[in-house]
Amino acid sequence: MMQAQSVRDEMIDRSGRLRTAWVPVMEAVSELGHDELTRRAAALNRQMRLAAPLGAAVAGAAPPHYDPLPAPLTASEFMVLEAGVQQRARLLNLVLEDVYGPQRLLADGSLPPALIFGQPHFLRSLHTRKALAAPRLSFYAVDLVRTGERSFSVHQDHTGVISGLGHALNMRRMAAGCLPELFRAGGLRSLRPSREMMIDHLQRQADGGLVAVLSAGINARTGDINSGDMTDDALLARARGLLLVEP
Repeated sequence: MMQAQSVRDEMIDRSGRLRTAWVPVMEAVSELGHDELTRRAAALNRQMRLAAPLGAAVAGAAPPHYDPLPAPLTASEFMVLEAGVQQRARLLNLVLEDVYGPQRLLADGSLPPALIFGQPHFLRSLHTRKALAAPRLSFYAVDLVRTGERSFSVHQDHTGVISGLGHALNMRRMAAGCLPELFRAGGLRSLRPSREMMIDHLQRQADGGLVAVLSAGINARTGDINSGDMTDDALLARARGLLLVEP
Protein backbone atom coordinates (compact mmCIF):
# COMPACT_ATOMS: atom_id res chain seq x y z
CA MET A 1 0.00 0.00 0.00
CA MET A 2 1.44 3.35 -1.03
CA GLN A 3 1.32 6.28 1.34
CA ALA A 4 1.12 9.87 0.16
CA GLN A 5 4.19 11.89 1.02
CA SER A 6 3.71 15.05 3.06
CA VAL A 7 4.00 18.25 1.04
CA ARG A 8 5.49 21.45 2.48
CA ASP A 9 3.48 24.54 1.68
CA GLU A 10 5.23 27.90 1.67
CA MET A 11 1.95 29.65 2.45
CA ILE A 12 0.35 27.33 5.03
CA ASP A 13 1.91 25.99 8.23
CA ARG A 14 1.36 22.56 9.76
CA SER A 15 -1.81 23.68 11.55
CA GLY A 16 -3.39 24.91 8.32
CA ARG A 17 -2.92 28.61 9.07
CA LEU A 18 -1.23 31.25 6.94
CA ARG A 19 2.41 31.74 7.81
CA THR A 20 3.14 35.08 9.43
CA ALA A 21 4.91 36.56 6.41
CA TRP A 22 2.00 35.65 4.12
CA VAL A 23 -0.80 37.30 6.12
CA PRO A 24 -0.40 40.90 4.80
CA VAL A 25 0.27 39.62 1.28
CA MET A 26 -2.93 37.58 1.16
CA GLU A 27 -4.92 40.42 2.71
CA ALA A 28 -3.78 42.61 -0.20
CA VAL A 29 -4.70 39.84 -2.66
CA SER A 30 -8.17 39.64 -1.12
CA GLU A 31 -8.64 43.40 -1.50
CA LEU A 32 -7.61 43.27 -5.16
CA GLY A 33 -10.05 40.49 -5.95
CA HIS A 34 -9.75 37.58 -8.36
CA ASP A 35 -10.53 39.48 -11.57
CA GLU A 36 -8.08 42.32 -10.89
CA LEU A 37 -5.35 39.89 -9.82
CA THR A 38 -5.88 37.97 -13.07
CA ARG A 39 -5.52 41.17 -15.11
CA ARG A 40 -2.37 42.17 -13.24
CA ALA A 41 -0.87 38.70 -13.72
CA ALA A 42 -1.57 38.88 -17.46
CA ALA A 43 0.12 42.29 -17.62
CA LEU A 44 3.13 40.96 -15.75
CA ASN A 45 3.50 38.03 -18.15
CA ARG A 46 3.27 40.39 -21.15
CA GLN A 47 6.01 42.59 -19.70
CA MET A 48 8.25 39.59 -19.01
CA ARG A 49 7.86 38.37 -22.59
CA LEU A 50 8.64 41.85 -23.93
CA ALA A 51 11.72 42.04 -21.70
CA ALA A 52 13.28 39.01 -23.38
CA PRO A 53 15.83 39.80 -26.11
CA LEU A 54 14.65 39.65 -29.73
CA GLY A 55 14.83 36.18 -31.23
CA ALA A 56 14.97 34.47 -27.85
CA ALA A 57 11.67 32.62 -28.23
CA VAL A 58 11.97 28.97 -29.21
CA ALA A 59 9.81 28.05 -32.22
CA GLY A 60 6.86 25.89 -31.22
CA ALA A 61 7.51 26.26 -27.48
CA ALA A 62 4.84 27.69 -25.20
CA PRO A 63 5.89 30.94 -23.47
CA PRO A 64 6.68 30.52 -19.77
CA HIS A 65 4.05 31.53 -17.23
CA TYR A 66 5.09 33.69 -14.28
CA ASP A 67 3.29 33.59 -10.93
CA PRO A 68 2.86 37.15 -9.60
CA LEU A 69 2.75 36.16 -5.93
CA PRO A 70 6.03 36.53 -4.00
CA ALA A 71 7.28 33.89 -1.56
CA PRO A 72 8.12 35.98 1.53
CA LEU A 73 10.35 34.98 4.44
CA THR A 74 10.41 36.54 7.88
CA ALA A 75 13.49 38.46 8.97
CA SER A 76 14.32 35.75 11.54
CA GLU A 77 14.10 33.01 8.89
CA PHE A 78 16.36 34.98 6.58
CA MET A 79 18.94 35.57 9.32
CA VAL A 80 19.20 31.82 9.94
CA LEU A 81 19.48 31.10 6.22
CA GLU A 82 22.07 33.85 5.75
CA ALA A 83 24.30 32.45 8.50
CA GLY A 84 23.94 28.90 7.19
CA VAL A 85 24.75 29.81 3.58
CA GLN A 86 27.78 31.86 4.66
CA GLN A 87 29.04 28.94 6.74
CA ARG A 88 28.56 26.54 3.83
CA ALA A 89 30.37 28.89 1.45
CA ARG A 90 33.33 29.20 3.86
CA LEU A 91 33.51 25.41 4.21
CA LEU A 92 33.42 24.80 0.46
CA ASN A 93 36.08 27.46 -0.10
CA LEU A 94 38.36 25.88 2.52
CA VAL A 95 37.92 22.48 0.88
CA LEU A 96 38.67 23.94 -2.54
CA GLU A 97 41.75 25.75 -1.24
CA ASP A 98 43.01 22.54 0.36
CA VAL A 99 42.36 20.32 -2.67
CA TYR A 100 44.29 22.70 -4.92
CA GLY A 101 46.82 23.47 -2.20
CA PRO A 102 48.36 21.36 0.60
CA GLN A 103 45.82 18.50 0.14
CA ARG A 104 45.66 17.65 3.85
CA LEU A 105 42.13 16.31 3.47
CA LEU A 106 43.40 13.78 0.93
CA ALA A 107 46.42 12.84 3.03
CA ASP A 108 44.41 12.09 6.20
CA GLY A 109 41.62 10.28 4.34
CA SER A 110 38.88 12.83 4.96
CA LEU A 111 38.37 12.91 1.19
CA PRO A 112 38.99 9.79 -0.92
CA PRO A 113 41.73 10.62 -3.47
CA ALA A 114 39.82 8.72 -6.18
CA LEU A 115 36.89 11.08 -5.68
CA ILE A 116 39.08 14.06 -6.59
CA PHE A 117 41.63 12.70 -9.05
CA GLY A 118 39.01 10.66 -10.89
CA GLN A 119 37.02 13.76 -11.74
CA PRO A 120 37.65 15.13 -15.25
CA HIS A 121 36.81 18.62 -13.91
CA PHE A 122 39.70 18.56 -11.44
CA LEU A 123 42.33 20.84 -13.01
CA ARG A 124 45.67 19.33 -11.99
CA SER A 125 47.61 22.17 -13.59
CA LEU A 126 46.11 24.64 -11.09
CA HIS A 127 47.51 22.82 -8.05
CA THR A 128 49.87 25.04 -6.08
CA ARG A 129 51.30 25.09 -2.56
CA LYS A 130 51.15 28.86 -2.37
CA ALA A 131 47.99 30.67 -1.34
CA LEU A 132 46.36 32.80 -4.01
CA ALA A 133 45.68 36.50 -3.62
CA ALA A 134 41.92 35.96 -4.05
CA PRO A 135 39.73 33.06 -2.84
CA ARG A 136 39.31 30.27 -5.34
CA LEU A 137 35.58 30.17 -4.63
CA SER A 138 34.68 33.65 -5.83
CA PHE A 139 30.98 33.02 -6.40
CA TYR A 140 28.46 30.89 -4.54
CA ALA A 141 24.68 30.48 -4.38
CA VAL A 142 22.24 27.78 -3.30
CA ASP A 143 18.76 26.51 -4.12
CA LEU A 144 16.83 25.99 -0.87
CA VAL A 145 13.74 23.97 -0.02
CA ARG A 146 11.62 24.14 3.12
CA THR A 147 11.76 20.90 5.10
CA GLY A 148 9.89 21.96 8.23
CA GLU A 149 8.26 24.85 10.02
CA ARG A 150 11.60 26.56 10.63
CA SER A 151 14.04 24.36 8.75
CA PHE A 152 15.45 24.41 5.22
CA SER A 153 17.74 22.14 3.22
CA VAL A 154 20.10 22.81 0.33
CA HIS A 155 18.73 21.39 -2.90
CA GLN A 156 21.66 22.37 -5.11
CA ASP A 157 24.92 24.31 -4.88
CA HIS A 158 25.95 26.81 -7.56
CA THR A 159 29.54 27.93 -7.98
CA GLY A 160 29.26 29.27 -11.51
CA VAL A 161 26.13 29.75 -13.58
CA ILE A 162 22.81 30.21 -11.75
CA SER A 163 20.09 29.17 -14.14
CA GLY A 164 17.06 31.44 -13.83
CA LEU A 165 18.70 34.26 -11.86
CA GLY A 166 18.11 36.80 -14.63
CA HIS A 167 14.45 35.85 -14.81
CA ALA A 168 14.08 36.04 -11.02
CA LEU A 169 15.61 39.53 -10.72
CA ASN A 170 13.55 40.95 -13.57
CA MET A 171 10.45 39.21 -12.28
CA ARG A 172 10.91 40.87 -8.89
CA ARG A 173 11.34 44.32 -10.45
CA MET A 174 8.34 44.01 -12.77
CA ALA A 175 6.10 42.40 -10.15
CA ALA A 176 6.75 45.36 -7.86
CA GLY A 177 5.46 47.61 -10.64
CA CYS A 178 2.43 45.50 -11.61
CA LEU A 179 1.40 44.62 -8.05
CA PRO A 180 2.69 47.40 -5.79
CA GLU A 181 -0.08 46.67 -3.26
CA LEU A 182 1.43 43.26 -2.44
CA PHE A 183 4.90 44.66 -1.89
CA ARG A 184 3.72 47.58 0.22
CA ALA A 185 1.47 45.35 2.34
CA GLY A 186 4.08 42.65 2.86
CA GLY A 187 6.88 45.00 3.84
CA LEU A 188 9.27 43.25 1.46
CA ARG A 189 12.79 44.63 1.38
CA SER A 190 14.13 46.28 -1.74
CA LEU A 191 16.79 44.47 -3.76
CA ARG A 192 18.50 47.74 -4.71
CA PRO A 193 20.99 47.81 -1.77
CA SER A 194 22.15 44.25 -2.45
CA ARG A 195 22.41 45.00 -6.17
CA GLU A 196 24.58 48.05 -5.57
CA MET A 197 26.81 46.22 -3.06
CA MET A 198 27.31 43.35 -5.50
CA ILE A 199 28.27 45.67 -8.36
CA ASP A 200 30.65 47.61 -6.10
CA HIS A 201 32.27 44.35 -4.97
CA LEU A 202 32.73 43.14 -8.57
CA GLN A 203 34.23 46.45 -9.65
CA ARG A 204 36.69 46.40 -6.75
CA GLN A 205 37.69 42.84 -7.59
CA ALA A 206 38.13 43.78 -11.25
CA ASP A 207 40.51 46.59 -10.24
CA GLY A 208 39.66 48.72 -13.23
CA GLY A 209 39.00 45.81 -15.58
CA LEU A 210 35.82 44.87 -17.40
CA VAL A 211 32.81 43.68 -15.37
CA ALA A 212 30.35 41.81 -17.59
CA VAL A 213 28.06 38.80 -17.85
CA LEU A 214 29.61 36.00 -19.92
CA SER A 215 26.78 34.27 -21.73
CA ALA A 216 26.56 30.51 -21.16
CA GLY A 217 23.96 30.16 -23.90
CA ILE A 218 26.52 29.21 -26.54
CA ASN A 219 28.69 26.10 -26.30
CA ALA A 220 32.16 27.39 -27.18
CA ARG A 221 33.25 23.99 -28.53
CA THR A 222 30.19 22.94 -30.55
CA GLY A 223 28.56 26.30 -31.25
CA ASP A 224 25.18 24.95 -30.12
CA ILE A 225 22.76 27.62 -28.90
CA ASN A 226 20.61 27.25 -25.80
CA SER A 227 17.98 29.93 -26.25
CA GLY A 228 16.73 29.65 -22.65
CA ASP A 229 20.17 30.25 -21.19
CA MET A 230 20.84 33.16 -23.54
CA THR A 231 17.59 34.82 -22.49
CA ASP A 232 18.43 34.44 -18.82
CA ASP A 233 21.94 35.82 -19.37
CA ALA A 234 20.57 38.85 -21.21
CA LEU A 235 18.02 39.50 -18.45
CA LEU A 236 20.74 39.13 -15.79
CA ALA A 237 23.00 41.65 -17.55
CA ARG A 238 20.07 44.04 -17.89
CA ALA A 239 19.04 43.68 -14.24
CA ARG A 240 22.60 44.35 -13.07
CA GLY A 241 23.33 47.08 -15.62
CA LEU A 242 26.28 45.12 -17.06
CA LEU A 243 27.62 44.36 -20.51
CA LEU A 244 26.68 40.98 -22.01
CA VAL A 245 29.59 39.12 -23.62
CA GLU A 246 28.97 36.13 -25.90
CA PRO A 247 31.83 33.69 -26.62
